[in-house]
Amino acid sequence: YTTLLGNARANAILIAAANGKPGDVILLEMQASACGLDDHGTGSGSSGNYGPAEDDLTVYEATKVAVANGFVVVAAAGNGNVNLDDDDTCGEKYNRVLRDSGAIVVGAG
Repeated sequence: YTTLLGNARANAILIAAANGKPGDVILLEMQASACGLDDHGTGSGSSGNYGPAEDDLTVYEATKVAVANGFVVVAAAGNGNVNLDDDDTCGEKYNRVLRDSGAIVVGAG
């Protein structure tokens, strides 16, 4: 968070990269509404249709920049119970052959 930019996630990633050194880890403990789905979720106990913050193109691009400069980026997969591998839901947005930020995306087991 900055006074000028507010909650600018991509900017925060770039600031971390600018102030770190290659080999440092940038942890993204954030999520976003995934795959164009609303954030209300479905089913009992649902917490929303959340996925990795890189669903936002600016976060994806900032992550790519950090990884390209030698940073290890670890990103939360989100708590939304969204299957990122499902082409019917997400298209090919998370197909790592076609679009790969280089982040290590992790989910709960």
